[in-house]
Amino acid sequence: MRRVALLLVLLLATLARPAAAEEPDLRVVAARAVDGFVRPGYRQLAEAAELHAADWTALCATPGRDGIDRLDRSFRRLADAWARIEFLRYGPIADDFRAERVNFWPDKRNATTRGLARLLAPEAPEPTVETVRAASAAVQGLPALERLLYDPGAVERLLAAKPERARACAAGRAIAGGLASLTAEVSAGWALLAEAVQSDPAVARELAARLTTDFLSGFQTLIDAKLLPAMGKTPEAARPEALEGRRARRVRASFVEPLVGQEALAKLLAGTGPEATTLLATLATARSVAEGLPDDFAESLSQSKRRSKAVLLLDALRAAQDAALSDLPPLVGVTVGFNSRDGD
Repeated sequence: MRRVALLLVLLLATLARPAAAEEPDLRVVAARAVDGFVRPGYRQLAEAAELHAADWTALCATPGRDGIDRLDRSFRRLADAWARIEFLRYGPIADDFRAERVNFWPDKRNATTRGLARLLAPEAPEPTVETVRAASAAVQGLPALERLLYDPGAVERLLAAKPERARACAAGRAIAGGLASLTAEVSAGWALLAEAVQSDPAVARELAARLTTDFLSGFQTLIDAKLLPAMGKTPEAARPEALEGRRARRVRASFVEPLVGQEALAKLLAGTGPEATTLLATLATARSVAEGLPDDFAESLSQSKRRSKAVLLLDALRAAQDAALSDLPPLVGVTVGFNSRDGD
């Protein structure tokens, strides 16, 4: 493993250069990133969450196959919107465990399945936004909604004229409603932070550093949390069930969309000049490799003759990570160190 962990402490380049020369540049960089990527990303997430909540309400009122199809489309839109900004951990999303409540993953102890079972138990109170918010983070976000929609028998349950249909519908409506409120709060919070970036150089400096940190840490998630645990060291050790989004068959999107987001942010942080050519090219290559993953990528991991796609993706992600580590910090105006857990 080339990178076991990234040091999440960034030292601003202004420590080595006059503050007056650096501050205006960092304010421009920070404002460009916030206005061009961060705020639109969270706004799209909030809008997608609101639409998905509305689709649950509609299905609960009038069950039918059309309603299921709408839920499928809006869930994918919502999951993709989150994936494009999932690597961001600074700002309002860091408050009150919001990131974990949006996407409790990886779930190594199957807390989501167990938590949903409690919500759906006949003897439990009917799920509401309030009861779900008071429950475990594992049942408040995308993994819980994915199970309600895509687990075996889930659609049949949502269409059946039985008591369990009403409870599953209430759970979906409550989880989606809570998620819509949460994402709206995050989006509104970034509006306030954006104003501070414009008026306070210290905020701009911190934001530039934290966005760079989050960008670099995103590769660690893709490699160490998403890909390697599912690949295993051999085909026999593969764990395709560990792949994010496998129930909804959006494993490919779980790699593509974060890279789409990172590519977009890199252009705003580093610019598109000649000095950023290598970085942007390696990011584009990684995204292209992810886009080429087969529909049955999960199944291919346990087949020795078909694991080449996973190996290619791993190499592309590591190349993009290396290019980002070497090129992005100086382009933004920050420097990065490594801690004692670094494996190189």
